[in-house]
Formats: sequence, structure tokens, C-alpha cells
Amino acid sequence: MSDSLTSFIDAHCHLAEPKLNQIREEILERAQNQGITEFIQGGIDPQDWFRQKALRFEFPGKIHCSFGLHPWWVATHTETEFQGAFTLLEQALADAIALGETGLDFLPRFPESTHPLQLQAFEQQLELAHRARLPLILHIVKAHEPALALLKRLHPEWSGILHSFSGSADLAHRYTDLGLLISIGAAVLREGNRQIEKAITSLNLNQLVIESDSPDQLSEPADIFLVAKKVAMIKKVSPKEVLLQSAQNLRRAFSLFSA
Repeated sequence: MSDSLTSFIDAHCHLAEPKLNQIREEILERAQNQGITEFIQGGIDPQDWFRQKALRFEFPGKIHCSFGLHPWWVATHTETEFQGAFTLLEQALADAIALGETGLDFLPRFPESTHPLQLQAFEQQLELAHRARLPLILHIVKAHEPALALLKRLHPEWSGILHSFSGSADLAHRYTDLGLLISIGAAVLREGNRQIEKAITSLNLNQLVIESDSPDQLSEPADIFLVAKKVAMIKKVSPKEVLLQSAQNLRRAFSLFSA
């Protein structure tokens, strides 16, 4: 592995996705050639956790596993199914660097009738992360007020990332005030997204990390250079400085110093 002082980390991706099976090695090779040596995963469900562990075995030292029950999964399952999966999560977390993805997604794709179970699942996972002393990977969409209220009610401080951020400066600071990092991805590449540009301007580099969310938003981890270039332009620094600081922030938040 490259020296941790000169290597980059993709803060959030889904390399265990089965649709990447035929191209995963070349994706990782392209990333490696650009100095991206480590990849923090986002967990979805028990099957995904199993695939992550297999991937970590195949690519030792590169894949960092994160296990959680994604709000999309929660919204499409029953409470009984959730509780069964939650028991598995309690048992599986010893093999993970973080709990996530967890959170809330109140987009109209899921009916309001799913919100109570999403909230219950989020609260149980937050309490589990606190007991296990693990950082979080948060997925919060159209639900920031209830998410922030729950985070503040349960504990005054957290570690981890709010992934795929696209909100305002005020919203970003409400999360960083809790100890969380703001993860920037494809949203900053959309033309005319002044809101996120203002948020990035208002934040220090030690509060930001860079993600691809591949293959869901950007196609592969090497695309974090596109994100870093845009963030660097906003912050008036070099893309390398952005990526190095992002890696340092991630090593601190996820205890990756031995990597």
C-alpha cells in the first residue's frame, strides 16, 4: 500500500455491488494508479455486509467495511424483518469500522407510512453505534429536522460522515457542530448549485471529505478527482490538498491510522 501521507481515500462507495463483478478489478486499478488506495463502503443489508467481507478478503488493506440497515431497505421491509436484521447487525459490527448507512429518507418514493419505522430503525442503530463506539455513515434526505433532533436528543456528540451532502451552509454547520464530517460528492458538479458552493466556502477543509458514491452517483472511485477539483476551485487550494486533507479527516474519524 502507498504511504498513508500521500494516498487518497474514497469516503463512500459501494464496490460490493454485484453489477461491478466483471469490472471491479479494472476500477480498482484505475483508482490505484491515481493514488486512491482505500475505499470506505456504505452498508445496505445483511447480504451486502457479506459481500463486503468477501471483497475485503480479496483486496486486503483496501476495503473498509461499514455495516448498517439503509433507510431504503427499512422502508421496504416489515418491523419483524427489521428486528431480525438488527440482531444480525449487532453480531456483525465487530468486523466493521463504522455503522452505516443509517438514517432517514423522506422522499416521496416511500409513503409517509414508512416514516415511523424509519425513525425507529434510525434510533436503534444510533444507540447501537454509541454502545459499540463506532462512527456513523449517515444517509439523510428530506428529513434533516427529525434526524438532527434525534441525534441531539440521544447524545451531544458523534463521529463519522454525512454522506452525499447537498444542503446549505447553515445545515452543514448543524451537523459539524455535532462532530460529523460533511462528505461532498456528485452534487457539487451540478451546474448552478450555489447552495452547496456556499456551504463549502463556509467550512474548513478539516470538516470536509470527498466521496464518489460509486456506482450510484459517480461511476467509479477515480471520479473523486472531479469532485476534488471543484472543491479546490471553491476553496482556492489544489485538488491534492483537498484529497490529502480528506484522507486525514477520514483516518481520524474512522480510526484508520494503522492503515
